Amino acid sequence: MAKIEEIQKALKNLGIDGWLLTDFHNRDALAYKVLGIDHTKFTSRRWFCLVPKEGKAVALVSKVEPNRLEGLDAEMKTYLSLDELKTLLKGLVSGKKVAMQFSVEIPAVSVVDGGTVDFVRACGGEVVSSKDLVQMFEGLVDKTQYETHKKAGQKVEKIKDEAFSLISEALKGSKTITEYDVQQFIMKRFEEEGLTSDGELPIVAINEHAADPHYFPTKDKASVIRQGDKVLIDLWARLSFGGAIYYDITWCGYCGDKAPEDYQRLFAIVALARDEVVSFIEDRVSKGDFPFGYECDEVARKVIERHGFGAHFVHRTGHSIGECVHGMGVNLDSLETKDTRKVIPKALFSIEPGIYLSGKMGVRTEINCYIHEDLKVEVTGTIQRSLLLL
Repeated sequence: MAKIEEIQKALKNLGIDGWLLTDFHNRDALAYKVLGIDHTKFTSRRWFCLVPKEGKAVALVSKVEPNRLEGLDAEMKTYLSLDELKTLLKGLVSGKKVAMQFSVEIPAVSVVDGGTVDFVRACGGEVVSSKDLVQMFEGLVDKTQYETHKKAGQKVEKIKDEAFSLISEALKGSKTITEYDVQQFIMKRFEEEGLTSDGELPIVAINEHAADPHYFPTKDKASVIRQGDKVLIDLWARLSFGGAIYYDITWCGYCGDKAPEDYQRLFAIVALARDEVVSFIEDRVSKGDFPFGYECDEVARKVIERHGFGAHFVHRTGHSIGECVHGMGVNLDSLETKDTRKVIPKALFSIEPGIYLSGKMGVRTEINCYIHEDLKVEVTGTIQRSLLLL
């Protein structure tokens, strides 16, 4: 379990009476992780656990599964009937402000179903989102985890370079190479380097395919890469052991000696947007005025809008990075959601503005950014300054 003292300190700072964790049918892996309980163990009855801002945690478990939270440092109470559960839950939450995995803004946090939220409210609880608690206790990256991110980054950067070189060598040797071939090469190299992407495949997209932010080539649906093509590669991986943190980047290149002016222009715009976000975060963090995720997104969006391509920036500026490539911390997002969590020390996230011209081409540049506890803002890898020429 996360240190109870730290959770209680956070609850007091947020003005919340308790963190109400609950599950049914193993839906909320996060709740088990916070409590330090095995997520995979069979769960066929509802349980609740309130971590209060003061005092000992209290858990409600079914008499059918009385040992479901075995080992948890909490006062255990059992129920059998629905009426018994209602009575016990009222005793826990009535008149209290309780945080739950519920959010209108952030889908990744909102895993408690509406019926359960209504049930808690009917028992007298005021339900608020646990989004800030989730970031604090499951969305941040400590120094040891940061080192795994950096080590993965060194390997991923090398494999990225090798992938682009593979394309260049094939073109120079007049050999046929497809998007799928490059994708499979990357996956093979991940395995050789002790990396995993947890079964997710990298994006290798040329020309109009790159206008789809989530285009994935397959063996039966992949284009041959030729001279004059525009190439986007997005790859992410972590070291192959539990607790390791992902590294996630996107680079663009051109198959030829000089990229077309329109392609260069688009890349220059997204690179400017990326760099302005970094500068904005550096300035705000240095003052201890931690920006909201949505504010960082607005910085990039305004740059791209100013250059006339606002309608073609169709996704958020960045996402949290953790043990999953999309982590549980703050996202840089004012478009798909409005992330009102702050960019705080130990946050790790991508910055990846893009422009996508349907049927023509797409460009994206992606870096990873980490906020150190001493407020240093670090881009944790190489920054692409110009298009690669293949």
